Amino acid sequence: MTWYGNEPNLDWCYLGERGFQEPFFDQTIRAHLQNPLNHQLRRTGISELLSLAQARPMLPLSGMIFHMSRCGSTLITRVLAADPTNLVIAEAPPIDEVLDTGRRSIHDDIRAQWLHAMITAIGQPRSGHERRMFLKFDSWHIHDLPLIRQVFPEVPWIFVYREPIEVIVSHQRLRGMQMAPGQIAPERLGLEASAAQVPFDLDRFCAQVIGNFCRSAAHYVDQFGGKPINYRDYPDTIWRDILPLFAVHPTAEIRELMELELQYHAKHPGHPFAPDSAGKRHAASPAQHQLAAEFAQQPYAQLEEQRLRHSIYR
Repeated sequence: MTWYGNEPNLDWCYLGERGFQEPFFDQTIRAHLQNPLNHQLRRTGISELLSLAQARPMLPLSGMIFHMSRCGSTLITRVLAADPTNLVIAEAPPIDEVLDTGRRSIHDDIRAQWLHAMITAIGQPRSGHERRMFLKFDSWHIHDLPLIRQVFPEVPWIFVYREPIEVIVSHQRLRGMQMAPGQIAPERLGLEASAAQVPFDLDRFCAQVIGNFCRSAAHYVDQFGGKPINYRDYPDTIWRDILPLFAVHPTAEIRELMELELQYHAKHPGHPFAPDSAGKRHAASPAQHQLAAEFAQQPYAQLEEQRLRHSIYR
């Protein structure tokens, strides 16, 4: 989205019948930008997007995935995408840009219309085989759940999480943009503006951010009826909890394709998966353990309590 005054404009990319086969939305778009048809992108105003939403309804949205980052949520999207009748959209920047309009003092009713229209445009069938859609949001979008729920009040959703210390170590090795102060507005991460000012402790910043993700998730699980999913329970929780919640009932053939995805690294298809939880805990410093305990352990424990409660009444 490009802004001209108070009016957002959009650049369009031609995809044809090819779906979103890569782990993330922007990887697919980058691949398609090599198509000569996309060398001159078409730009329109937001009104064209709203008109499209009225003229061409999207595929039924059957499930939404929220997560605390580096917790196995991409594996869920890869498992779902193994079924060609599923359109799976993972962390689409255009959706993030719409959600970010809250910082421009745009009324929530308008933002809700834009969000529905954007997801409608993205959620069009590609090959003709798709029958439903699933969305994985960026990790910081858990703070936007009230607006998202306003648009999709009945769609089942999950929040994926894991031991905070493992996430801190993962981001120490390769930091995501949400863990780099200044890359995302602090208020979108549930932080005060001063949190992104120099000097800053990167591990402390990360612990605060993931603690806020879990805190919002725990609050909204009760308010909006979401389901907490602990990475520690993979892969059983995929078959036992996630697919039934999303009304996915794979045939034996599709189940085999889904199980094949479990053998590979979700973000690097073709690379064998190797468990890393114990190694990350072992690599963590005493200071990192202290930060995890100070900022993230309490909301993590609350999510665990909610998950166990869900298991009892399943």
